[in-house]
Amino acid sequence: VFHFTGGVAGQEMVMLQNGLVGIGTTGPGRKLQVTGTIYGSGSDANWTTISWGKRIELDTSGAIQWLKGAGTISRGIGLNTDDKFYFIRSTADDNSAAVTYDMVIDSVGNVGIGTIDPQYKLAVVGTASTTDLLVGDDATVTDNLTVSGNFAVGDGLQNATTSLSIYNIYNFGDSTTSALFIHAPTTTNNDTGMGPYSR
Repeated sequence: VFHFTGGVAGQEMVMLQNGLVGIGTTGPGRKLQVTGTIYGSGSDANWTTISWGKRIELDTSGAIQWLKGAGTISRGIGLNTDDKFYFIRSTADDNSAAVTYDMVIDSVGNVGIGTIDPQYKLAVVGTASTTDLLVGDDATVTDNLTVSGNFAVGDGLQNATTSLSIYNIYNFGDSTTSALFIHAPTTTNNDTGMGPYSR
């Protein structure tokens, strides 16, 4: 497809004998290769009950990839037949290198970082750092927990001024031989101590 400006022909689009189509390029390497910005507006199909207008619709499973170019890492996003949405990383632009999944969102909305099988709303395998962490319900730590600064457990504390503040009854260790136990003053046994403990 050509256009003419001042009697000079310019090429708009090319279709090669093998069926590859190029827009803005005369040497396409895919079914459709575009050099330039692609703009889309409007939609002829809606998605979900609130009618999101579809701009791009892709078939089941597959990935969208950003080539590494002059860098060392190619990245992409992909949806698999397991209904998980993957954030993908590789050291190659093709299938010659292993894949790394930086993050995954499963079919019920659980987010995994460092794991592709999250069992909670947020599951992190590896070291995580935060400047402020608020836990509104139960929290379980299955490995080491390191706190730099004040650490408060329980209710009634608004502004921690000590390194460790514990309210109510908490045991550190197992239920019978805790390494650290602190009991609230309102209980019958007003115990506070460190070391083996048995009740």
